[in-house]
Amino acid sequence: MDIYGKRRTSLKAIVGTHHGAIADFARKHDIDAGFMSQLLSGHRIIGEKVARKLEGQLNLSAGSLDKPD
Repeated sequence: MDIYGKRRTSLKAIVGTHHGAIADFARKHDIDAGFMSQLLSGHRIIGEKVARKLEGQLNLSAGSLDKPD
């Protein structure tokens, strides 16, 4: 799995722990719901800048999305 797949897997796991719609999760973390949907579906890759920004918005340590559990 490449780094983009690892980040998507990590993000899916984080969103999966939220018991609600993706739109609610995105709104709670001040992320555009359409953008979040594209990231989760693989229509957009999670590059370095986006990964670090998401980690900040989700209160995660830098590099967290690069290490799926």
